[in-house]
This record gives sequence, structure tokens and C-alpha cells, in this order.
Amino acid sequence: MTIYDEAKRRDVKPTTFFYNVVISKLAKARKLDAAMKLFEEMQNFKVMPNSITYGAIISACVRAGSEPLARKLF
Repeated sequence: MTIYDEAKRRDVKPTTFFYNVVISKLAKARKLDAAMKLFEEMQNFKVMPNSITYGAIISACVRAGSEPLARKLF
């Protein structure tokens, strides 16, 4: 999140790739709330999620024990 925060401070426009990397790292750390926040932010900024994005956010859900949300996103 430090790199993400630094990018925002410097007005770097995040890309799908950038969001995918950060969401994947949050998924591995079982930080579902933060991952969902970024996923929603991504959509609000009109950055299109791809299959990697959905795989990462679904993984975050499963790792955090939120299988109903994972099914909904699938």
C-alpha cells in the first residue's frame, strides 16, 4: 500500500496492471477490505478489470473466508 499511496500522491494514473498487482498482494495478505476498496475504486475511475483482476479479488475473498462474495463476483 505504500507504493500505491506514493503513486496517488504523485498523481500517477493507475492502470489495470497496477491495480492487479496491488489487489493480488492484498489477497495474499488476506486483506479483503482493502482489496475490495481498491476493486471498487478501480471501477469508479473507469479502469476496466480483466480476468486477472477478477481472479485476484476472488482469491482475496476465498482466503478471507468470504466464499459467498467470491461466488457473487465469479
